[in-house]
Amino acid sequence: MTEIPANHLLILVAAMVISMTLIPIMVRLAPVLGMVDKPDPRKVHTTPIPRVGGVGIVIGTLVPLLVWLQVDALLASYLVGALILLLFGAWDDAKELGHYVKFIGQFAAVIGVVYWGDLYVTQLPLLGHDALSESAGKVFTVIAMVGMINAMNHSDGLDGLAGGESLISLLAIIYLAFQAGGGLAVVIAVATIGGVFGFLRFNSHPARVFMGDGGSQFLGFTLGFLAVYLMTRVNPALSPALPLLFLGLPIVDILAVFAQRIYHGMNWFRATKNHIHHRLLELGFEHHESVITIYAIQALLVLLAVVLPYEHDLLIIAPT
Repeated sequence: MTEIPANHLLILVAAMVISMTLIPIMVRLAPVLGMVDKPDPRKVHTTPIPRVGGVGIVIGTLVPLLVWLQVDALLASYLVGALILLLFGAWDDAKELGHYVKFIGQFAAVIGVVYWGDLYVTQLPLLGHDALSESAGKVFTVIAMVGMINAMNHSDGLDGLAGGESLISLLAIIYLAFQAGGGLAVVIAVATIGGVFGFLRFNSHPARVFMGDGGSQFLGFTLGFLAVYLMTRVNPALSPALPLLFLGLPIVDILAVFAQRIYHGMNWFRATKNHIHHRLLELGFEHHESVITIYAIQALLVLLAVVLPYEHDLLIIAPT
């Protein structure tokens, strides 16, 4: 069993300091590494910006976990998965990998958690607990976690957006886990918040640094990991549909976008401008207004998760 330290504030500060220290170093290296995001018609920025913030977020999160926690199989699977995603994400940020190469890294990271860490769900919304066998539950968990990785990756479209959305979800996870004594989930969430805080120092509008795929995929992976851990190891009595609320808008947005692409016969993986942040900009919202609006929607969904943790799945699904 992983031992949980009492001083969460120290973990938060350590993660933040490491993140804030690493990012300026990576900014200097970004041109050499090719990790620079150049403007194009789909993007909202007009000048090249380093996309190295993910290095600060990931390393800032993982180092305190290694220092303060004893590593068991589950935590080891999470740490290895996070590093895999950082490596593949940084590679993509430098070389613009194809979707299928990115999927290799995503599936490798998630499969490790599910089969090595033995973390998977057997409950489904509306079907209740033990709706899936162990083998089916593992397959479903792999698909769901890869979906969350991509949902967060696609939500990273405006300055401060993906980081802020993640912070809101992480706060809900901390609350729900703390209520049930889920110390490991609390510590990982606190460390991640510290890493993101350090990054947001450089990512507030107008951003000087982007998190890149290395950061956004890590956040999606961490949120997916914590959601499954919370629902299966910490408090299995929670509504099976609850992750739809506390993970919030990134899931709703990616499902809506994919539904539109399927309906119109479009390539599933082709980048488009039909995510919610694009639509708000098209409606005339300013950059900061779009971000604040999305924060507000995310906060509302997360608040509902905190208020309705044990309600019927239909009541949980309705707001989404």
